[in-house]
Amino acid sequence: MGTLSRLRKSNTVSARIFKVMGLFSGVQGLLIFCGLLRSKLIALWIGPAGIGLYAVFNSALQALMPITQLNIRQSAVRSIAAARESDRPAMVAAVRWWLLRLGIIGAALMFLLAPVLSWFSFGRLDMWPGFAVLAVAVFCYAVANADETAMQGYMHLRPIFKVQMRTSLISIVIGLLIIYFFREDGIVWSIVIYYIVFLLVMFRYCDIPRRRFSSADNRRKGREFVRLGFYLTIAGFLGTFVQYAMISYLTKYHGEDVAGIYQSGYLIICSYAGLLFNAISLEYFPRLSQIASRPRMASVAVSHEIAIAMYVLVPVVIVFLAADRLVLRLLFSSEFIVALPMITVGITMLIFRGISFCLAFVILAKGEGRVYIVTESLSSVIGLALNIVFFHNWGYLGVGISFIIWYLIYCIITGWVYFRSFGMRLTPAVIRLIVFSILVTAAALALRLVAWWLPLLLLPLSLWVSVSRLRGMMLRKEKEENL
Repeated sequence: MGTLSRLRKSNTVSARIFKVMGLFSGVQGLLIFCGLLRSKLIALWIGPAGIGLYAVFNSALQALMPITQLNIRQSAVRSIAAARESDRPAMVAAVRWWLLRLGIIGAALMFLLAPVLSWFSFGRLDMWPGFAVLAVAVFCYAVANADETAMQGYMHLRPIFKVQMRTSLISIVIGLLIIYFFREDGIVWSIVIYYIVFLLVMFRYCDIPRRRFSSADNRRKGREFVRLGFYLTIAGFLGTFVQYAMISYLTKYHGEDVAGIYQSGYLIICSYAGLLFNAISLEYFPRLSQIASRPRMASVAVSHEIAIAMYVLVPVVIVFLAADRLVLRLLFSSEFIVALPMITVGITMLIFRGISFCLAFVILAKGEGRVYIVTESLSSVIGLALNIVFFHNWGYLGVGISFIIWYLIYCIITGWVYFRSFGMRLTPAVIRLIVFSILVTAAALALRLVAWWLPLLLLPLSLWVSVSRLRGMMLRKEKEENL
């Protein structure tokens, strides 16, 4: 009975994950298209310098927002998901209360730090008005984030998809018009427009009722997720700072064009692929938070998530290795072709990133903020050092290699915590799948270095394994439903 019960639960989870991924695929396809369209048109209208400017402003925003909001976005999802049904309204009210006030503080801080960010990013002070305008984005994101956190904690994912879709469509049209007419001066405003639209659309589609509680209750209810969020903020800042510091380093010492070319490679191998991980986390993190106190169930959930990630990622990496040059030309322009070695080699790190992603969420689900700080801090310091050293010595190819080494080390760090600190395990089948995925990806990269089409020879094997295993999961689910 125990085996049958676990099988049923596993198949139910599989169906839920596939449903979420199905819903998310259309939305993320649109998000990716909008991002690609924006990057492509900025590259055509302005050139690498425009991509560099967009990267600097966006990186500064992404670095400051988690700090000013104490990373409540992640910590509060855990608190809402793990809370009893009767306690959830009070928890949601506390999230909204805290993020409104933190949004005001964050906007003021962004405005005050604008001259410092201008000097740090460009080595001059005349760019400070652009950073000051980002204060509006900080406030809008904080307020909208509260509602999105509540919906994810309640597992109301369909409204989140609607918000993302409509925000992308509206903001891309307005943002591109601004960039077309104002060129470089319109880049920062296109970023701000996105967050204003995000806030307005979120107000329209959020389906979690607003209930009022006293300020004392909100402060008391928020202590747990604010404490965990504080730890996440320290760790998250270092992670975001890696990208911001790297862009700033390239801008100051190698020029805006070099920074823009690096950013184009980073967008392809990290940002766009990160949308897949965001899709997984929407369903994975709340579910894992509910069972984190039960190691055996949590171990099964983690193994299951890693398996699905490998089934999806390996074929994607193989196809991308064969089409890397085409993708780069379609997304940007011929000026960015020098980033090809970075993209070709760096894309293979997605296997290690997928594994470490699933393991790292266990730390968050357990509420181990201090442990998370240590793991993320080590990863951030190692990543930044590797990126700078490898770029200095081997250019864009070196950055691609540094990404592989970085995420391999991160896998080792999170794996140590998972196995030794938490005493959790992965199923033997998943361990064999991980080894298979690494070997196939390494072979595909080796073949790509010989000829662009050779990685496709491994695609039938990869697809056969992925499709047959995923189909098997769904067939078992159908049989269980018919019992």
